Amino acid sequence: MIRGISSGFYTATRALQSSQWAMHLHLENIANANDPNYTRRTLENRVDPFGRLPEVVRMRDLFIDFQYRRAQSSAGYASIRADLMARVEDIFGDPIEGGLAQAIDRFFDAFKAVSEDPADEVLRIEAIEAGRRFVQHIHEAMSQLTLIKSQINEKIQGAVTEINAHLENLRNLNSRIATMVGSSEMAADLMDQRDRVLDELARLTGARVTYLEDGTVRVMIGSVPAVDGTAINLLEVVEGENGPTVKWQGFNLPAYSGHGVLSALLEMRDGDLQHVIAEVDKLAKNVAREVNYWHRQGYDLDGHEGGDFFLIQDDVPGGVYVHPDLTPRKIAAAGDEQALQMDGTIADRIYQLSYGMWPQYAGEYTWTDPDGPAIEKTLTLGKDLSVKFVHTYLDSETGNYVTVEQRGTWYQNVDGSITITLTEEKTVDPETGEEIWVKIPPEVLHHRRYDQTLVALDGSGEDYKTSQPVVVDKSSSPTTWYRNLVGLIGSRGKAAIHDNEIAEAHIQVAQEQRSSKWGVSIDEEIALMTAEQKAFAAVARVLTVLDEMLQTLINAVS
Repeated sequence: MIRGISSGFYTATRALQSSQWAMHLHLENIANANDPNYTRRTLENRVDPFGRLPEVVRMRDLFIDFQYRRAQSSAGYASIRADLMARVEDIFGDPIEGGLAQAIDRFFDAFKAVSEDPADEVLRIEAIEAGRRFVQHIHEAMSQLTLIKSQINEKIQGAVTEINAHLENLRNLNSRIATMVGSSEMAADLMDQRDRVLDELARLTGARVTYLEDGTVRVMIGSVPAVDGTAINLLEVVEGENGPTVKWQGFNLPAYSGHGVLSALLEMRDGDLQHVIAEVDKLAKNVAREVNYWHRQGYDLDGHEGGDFFLIQDDVPGGVYVHPDLTPRKIAAAGDEQALQMDGTIADRIYQLSYGMWPQYAGEYTWTDPDGPAIEKTLTLGKDLSVKFVHTYLDSETGNYVTVEQRGTWYQNVDGSITITLTEEKTVDPETGEEIWVKIPPEVLHHRRYDQTLVALDGSGEDYKTSQPVVVDKSSSPTTWYRNLVGLIGSRGKAAIHDNEIAEAHIQVAQEQRSSKWGVSIDEEIALMTAEQKAFAAVARVLTVLDEMLQTLINAVS
């Protein structure tokens, strides 16, 4: 009898504690109802035959977490691209009625005016000023593009610092969670903190999570375990060819391979933004080279041969300037030195450049040269205006075949000819044995002009002799080319905005699923707490009955 009453007291006491803890949890759930990072909690093992205390359990769904974090990664990536593409679009403004497109048109129109009245020095002044406005627009565009690139570099550094801080925080949380075996409620608080960090890491890096048996997590960023329990790998910023780049500390991996915000910053800087910078640079320098070429063929008002209209700095993006020595009288508008004030042939040739001069066809040309020592030559003209020249010849001294590989640049001239400049040659480093590129000395720099069958036009006799002509679509003009570039920027910007809208919609759906699964409903919590209060009162009544039974038994015995 005594044993039964004692067991009843023990069971009732456990029931009181369970109801009390449950009411405490419901109150805590209600208090955190507006916290988006809070996970609703409940008790598990309310009635345990082995006498174990109830355990606090978070109502979490790993699949919903996976969907949400994947959406976060996509949204982080898309939002950065959409923002940066919008800023690039703003630089160029209206490609139809203003900006660089208008500056290009006015520059060539100024030469048209000079060709019609070569003796008018006012028109010559306007041509120089139009050139300066064209150059100014190029410099302004380059300055703003460079500023965006600089800001991206700062954001890359800031993102790496933030990611490393999250990784260290995650390791510390893993360590604390692993040691809290007997305090499930405190572990739940730490797990909420950890999930918040994991959400942010997913946005920044596209991190993927694996939950381990000891309560810790493994976080993969790309192919690298950034956090594995209490082990950690951190990122670092190192200098690369195009600015700061990201790698893992102590790893010899080629590059960071995650996703999210950091990936968007790196890809935008090295991809779309670098492409725009290169295209604007190409536009400016090809216009300058062609104008200079024709300007050097003419004569100025004093009968002197024309010099360069533009000064070009090949190693500076957008490095084009109106030549500081150029004066209105030095504009070489005439093609006949006997009719200096009446002839505008060269000025008209420069104006004709506005109708097209851009290489639309590039390819590889291979042929043999039976008249020379080379047995085979291969010339590759890249669409990016790069040149690769490989020729194999028989060395008369050694009797061996030798292959020489050179590279440089090329561009299409208005008359259909091309100019090829070979600036570097591949050789073997005598110390390391590795193949390296070395600059060709200026005194032997290969700079030649060829017709469409690659026969030298300068009398050098250095013909490439191919029967496969270089084809150029002359319907493409600098203005059209520029407007096409702006159109490409606009289409990519629109695509980035569309991708961002889709990613945000996915986040909203995943967030609603989260709220439905483990968000706190105050009405539901109040109803459950009321039920627990009634259970508490019922157990208290049981204790009263047991106490009366025990008192009756004691009185009977005594």
